[in-house]
Amino acid sequence: MKTFSSSQKILVGLSLVFLTSACLTPEEPQADLSNSELASLTETALPGEENLRKGKAAERAYFERFKNQIIPTSTEAGLFFPGSGIGNATHMGKAATYLNQQFITVNGLPATIGAPVTDIYSNELAALGLNVADIPAEVSSITIDGKGNSVWFKNIQNIVKAPDANGIQTFQAVVEIVGGSGKFEGATGSGDVEGFFNSVTGKGESTIKGRITF
Repeated sequence: MKTFSSSQKILVGLSLVFLTSACLTPEEPQADLSNSELASLTETALPGEENLRKGKAAERAYFERFKNQIIPTSTEAGLFFPGSGIGNATHMGKAATYLNQQFITVNGLPATIGAPVTDIYSNELAALGLNVADIPAEVSSITIDGKGNSVWFKNIQNIVKAPDANGIQTFQAVVEIVGGSGKFEGATGSGDVEGFFNSVTGKGESTIKGRITF
């Protein structure tokens, strides 16, 4: 029989509290973005967007900030943390994000690893114009503007801290840009992720700072 250390039992307990509180309460949060939020993504393109589409590939700064809703999901493969959010990204303006992470422990400490975003959000991404079959399994998050442009991220490393006294969990990650669609087709680059989420409600925020070539 497999036994767990005290720290592992605490972490498993925290994840189960998060799962049951987020998924079984009457005010169940919804992973899907609202119709009005999705409709707002098709607003007028940013000034100079057409020039970016036609220009030669160049390295540029990249930044995005999102307000997210995480929905823990338990499957036979383990505990996952899919989520979605609305915010802004450079070279896109108003945008949405879809992500998927799998919960693990490393030396008794909480962590996550990237999981295929298409396992959870294939329908939503297809509705926003993506050919889901073209998205590699290594892509764990996608930022998309609803006008045919998206950036695809592969998770490289994650550090997640246990909840503080207020139930807030912070995280840091390193991501690699491994493609995209529209003006970001064939994009490459990397970035650093920072953020937090409430371990009871699943609500949180995230930012990515990095460089992108497209």
